[in-house]
Amino acid sequence: MQNHYQPSSSPGTSSYTPQYSIQNGSPYLQASVSSATNFTEQIIDPVSKQWWDRYNSLKPQFERATELIKHLNQRPADDELLQLYGLFKQVTQGDCPVKSSAGLFDLKAKRKEDAWRKYSGMDQLDAMQGYIDLATSLCVRYHLSNQKLTM
Repeated sequence: MQNHYQPSSSPGTSSYTPQYSIQNGSPYLQASVSSATNFTEQIIDPVSKQWWDRYNSLKPQFERATELIKHLNQRPADDELLQLYGLFKQVTQGDCPVKSSAGLFDLKAKRKEDAWRKYSGMDQLDAMQGYIDLATSLCVRYHLSNQKLTM
């Protein structure tokens, strides 16, 4: 998707050409500015602004959830831990690589990679919300040790 913006037609103005791509499950804006002598106008794409607003509201909750999950009274089931792992990797690194990095006899690494691959294609913010929701339910189910659940 390309978008072109010409601020004005007066002499000494700049032309702004944003280019969008997806990197690690997030929209990435790469802008080029030509004749940038007095380029002071800030261009905010409404879709990007909504994405960043949602990201900024979820990020602290996600960070808190990653900390709280470490303080459970009981260890969650392996399947629940694998779900957390897959969502965490999707949030932090994007889609799982197509080529497997797990060794032939490393079953633990294979299961972790499969858990991550299950979420490939999921938007970073949706994965972040999924992690927060799952961590919250695990905190309620397995109780926190010496901590209050405040998310």
